[in-house]
Amino acid sequence: MTFTQILATFLGRSVEVMVPNQMLDGTLISVTATELALQATSPVYGPTPTAVSVPLINIDFVRILV
Repeated sequence: MTFTQILATFLGRSVEVMVPNQMLDGTLISVTATELALQATSPVYGPTPTAVSVPLINIDFVRILV
């Protein structure tokens, strides 16, 4: 399995995504060959959840939360 195939099995789950100098948290909403999208819950993006796209090449790690 590839990284994107593994991530796709966790759609709808809460995740933490580490990119250089930043941690994003939210719900994984989509995965493509080049990026993942999550519904961010971080207060950095304001009071309402915001869809955030993250290029896969920028990801240091993804933590799947229970």
